[in-house]
Amino acid sequence: MTLLVSPARIEFQENCKQITGNMFGEHTYRRYLQGSTQKLEPIKIAPTSMVPIASTQLNTTALIGWTCLGVGLISFTVLGALSLFHLAERKRYQNGAILIGVTDCLSD
Repeated sequence: MTLLVSPARIEFQENCKQITGNMFGEHTYRRYLQGSTQKLEPIKIAPTSMVPIASTQLNTTALIGWTCLGVGLISFTVLGALSLFHLAERKRYQNGAILIGVTDCLSD
């Protein structure tokens, strides 16, 4: 039993194979070019960290409040430590502790 295949069907199949091969070759060529140009160009990173800030409305009252609270806490801590050192130095001076200055040591 022999199958009769028309020459038009054979030519159509060959054309389809060639078109499919060209499509895959063009796709491979484009990916190669795209990959080689990405290696040459510097990497560009989108600033995704700014997206949440830009998309929400900034509450200025809360921002000012938290900023003032932070500055107040830092100032209170620093000034409290300085006042403790000052009180300790005053108490030491009142008790008659011997204070040696740097200039006194150098003059001998």
